[in-house]
Amino acid sequence: MSKTSDDAGKVWPRILSIILGIIVVWGGVTLFVFPMFVSKVEKRGQWGDSFGMINALFAGLAFAGVIWAIILQKKELALQREELANTRKEIKGQKEQLEAQNQTLQKQNFDSSFFQLLGLHNDIVNSMKTSMGFYSGRQCFGELLNIGLTHAELKKGAIP
Repeated sequence: MSKTSDDAGKVWPRILSIILGIIVVWGGVTLFVFPMFVSKVEKRGQWGDSFGMINALFAGLAFAGVIWAIILQKKELALQREELANTRKEIKGQKEQLEAQNQTLQKQNFDSSFFQLLGLHNDIVNSMKTSMGFYSGRQCFGELLNIGLTHAELKKGAIP
């Protein structure tokens, strides 16, 4: 819970008790005091006008309430801006981590492809056999080299 919520939680019971007190006093004056002091109808209008200052008091309290609401909104807006700045920092950190993770994934993909190709090469080499069937696998390369060298020497000797 934020600090402003705690402050508002402490203020509202006071405000409600003040409003309730004003209502009780107003009701008491209207029901008990007013009829005792003002018996004639003409004087009742003058008596009511004497409470004009209460209207000014309530207008002032309403204005103070508006000012208080603006101050609370200002505090909440400052907290919201701070939270937004923290969120931006967090997102920036996450972006950097995601880029590093992406680079690692690309390297892993390359390594996986390389070793699959290397395994395929080994499978092809191991499945090789000479036409006579004497040599298989890697031995074929040595035999093919010997055959190629022999063929080259024969060609070399045949051409003057």
